Amino acid sequence: MAELDAERVTIEGQIADRVNRIAAAAVAAGTPPAPAVQAGEWNDSMEISAGVLYLLRQSPDKVFTAPEIADGLQLNDRQLGSIRTHLSRMAKDGRVTRVRFGKYKAV
Repeated sequence: MAELDAERVTIEGQIADRVNRIAAAAVAAGTPPAPAVQAGEWNDSMEISAGVLYLLRQSPDKVFTAPEIADGLQLNDRQLGSIRTHLSRMAKDGRVTRVRFGKYKAV
């Protein structure tokens, strides 16, 4: 049993590393190269989730609000509702932890 637990810990570490790499790549890809699109605009909901995970995992002990996440991802106020929706869904499926109403942190 101890051997399985050690293997599980190793695999979970590898998964977390891969998720962080994917999130970093999604954040980098989400930055529009053309000036016609404003910096920080995100069009794909998966990119917002990846960006949120990336930001939260950069400061795992910090508690964030939706406006703080929007600032960190350079998103505008119109996208706050989308961020809040994503945070709620991500908390329900265990990707983030809801500390209290409107406050989230990394798992």
